[in-house]
Amino acid sequence: MATRTERLDVRVTAQHKKLIERAALAMGQPVTSFVLASVLDRAREALQSESRTVLSDRDRTAFLAILDSAARPTRALARAVARSRKHNADDSV
Repeated sequence: MATRTERLDVRVTAQHKKLIERAALAMGQPVTSFVLASVLDRAREALQSESRTVLSDRDRTAFLAILDSAARPTRALARAVARSRKHNADDSV
């Protein structure tokens, strides 16, 4: 387990504090553990939501059709791939 060396201070209203204390007690956890677990869960959800793209049925169908098509890459894309491969080859030397 990582050592807790950082501190996070939060000011709340008396009403919020009582609510949090009641919830922690109901969950059988100390307030600090309850708050930390709740905040970490919400942070993970926020980051996961931020990194996910949800498509409508129409957009999903169009996206899958593009993936399934045998379209050839444009010249600009082919040049970009060639530059990337050369750059990566140079880095591995």
